[in-house]
Amino acid sequence: MSTKPKLTTIFFSSAAGVTALVTVLAGVQILGEVSIFGAADSIQENTAAYSNGRQTVEAPITNRGFTSVIVQRDIPCDINFKVMTGLDECNSEVVIPKYGIDLKLTEGDNIITIMPDEVGVFDYTCGMNMLQAKVTVAQSLDYDIEEEPADSKADETSESADNKNKKSDSQEQSKTIVHEDKDTNMNDWMENQLMPGQNEDNASREIQKWQGWIFDRCCIGIDPFEHTKSCNLMGGCFRSGLGIIPYIPGKEFDTYTALDYYLNFDASSKALAEEFLRKLPDDWKNNVTVSVTGYVVNNIPASADELTVPETDESKVDHYLTGIHITKIEAAYIEGLSTNKLPEPNLTMTQQ
Repeated sequence: MSTKPKLTTIFFSSAAGVTALVTVLAGVQILGEVSIFGAADSIQENTAAYSNGRQTVEAPITNRGFTSVIVQRDIPCDINFKVMTGLDECNSEVVIPKYGIDLKLTEGDNIITIMPDEVGVFDYTCGMNMLQAKVTVAQSLDYDIEEEPADSKADETSESADNKNKKSDSQEQSKTIVHEDKDTNMNDWMENQLMPGQNEDNASREIQKWQGWIFDRCCIGIDPFEHTKSCNLMGGCFRSGLGIIPYIPGKEFDTYTALDYYLNFDASSKALAEEFLRKLPDDWKNNVTVSVTGYVVNNIPASADELTVPETDESKVDHYLTGIHITKIEAAYIEGLSTNKLPEPNLTMTQQ
């Protein structure tokens, strides 16, 4: 004989009982952040804002999960994974495979920079692949990337006049000077050593040595300990230029986020650095510390947006950047700084 399953029904015989049931259901709804009487809320999606050549967008981490973002192609974008809730094993890490990002989150602001160089929809997840959201790269969000603020144009005019004055004085200099004052703005120092068209004879240039992190220009501002080798080689990041953030003993690490201390590589040095990065051992994933020998140059072509350095389209070149020409690059172990073991034998590459 077959039996039917029992259906147990609880009846409340008082108004107090009904009130208790409603209270329990409301508590479940609040704790779970889901609707008992309707569909769950969809994942929030924020669109990037544009200003002065960069995009910014917030992607809050809440107890609803991650936030998707929409950005425009080929404009550097700062994404703030702002933690709005308590962190646990699941929501404390953001992984974006497309851009080589694996970020451990802390409470408050967590800002990373990407170069969205390809149109598409790219997933990002937590470390356990349970929370998911997307970075959508649109061909256009109708941003006028040619527009420049008035004060920027005024600064360029002033800078142009200053450069003319410096150029007339530069004939008195015959070769570069070794940098001794470590607190001096690095670009200001280099600008005083070599002006356009001066000292074309390489033999007259002082050979110098720098130690620090190899870095693409697009990602300046990322913690140098966390910045990855793969990011340096990634499409838009690589196109933005390669260089070195010099290690300056005694400086706080936040000084390394300053563009003022960054040294650009010229075209042949960028190519050499790319080959060097590709030949590094696989376990050199981040905190890529190097030693670079070379001399100061100031003829690295760039366009107004500086999205490609060196600029390969001569018709777009409207100014030149100061930087260095590498004669030798090698993996470096800097005491108290490096976390990767030196290759055996050490990886060293040279050029004229």
